[in-house]
Amino acid sequence: MTTLVSLPVGYQMVVPFLSTRSVFELRERMSGMYSWTTLSTAQILGEVLFHIVGSTLHFLTWYWTVGFPTDRAGYTYLLLGVAAPIHTSTTCQAVAAVAADSAIAKLLTGSMFSFAIIL
Repeated sequence: MTTLVSLPVGYQMVVPFLSTRSVFELRERMSGMYSWTTLSTAQILGEVLFHIVGSTLHFLTWYWTVGFPTDRAGYTYLLLGVAAPIHTSTTCQAVAAVAADSAIAKLLTGSMFSFAIIL
């Protein structure tokens, strides 16, 4: 259930990514100051930092309060506190990069997460 929180966070990530992409397409691409990979890397690194901080706070508040054992805490934190935010950020921004507008990006993001949960 904790990983399902990442879908609304991914929806919130799509709109700023698309606005930044439109600025890049209109202004920065023609000037040649930096490339598409620089824009994507900066967007992903900026989002991953906030996701990891939020996931860490979430992990610290629920893991020991429900009585889970401490011998598996490190592995659980690695999965839910580090790997899940990286997966959320990269998947949502990859879908937003190929979408035409925010409505299509949100539909595709929801479909991608549904397939990930089913598998």
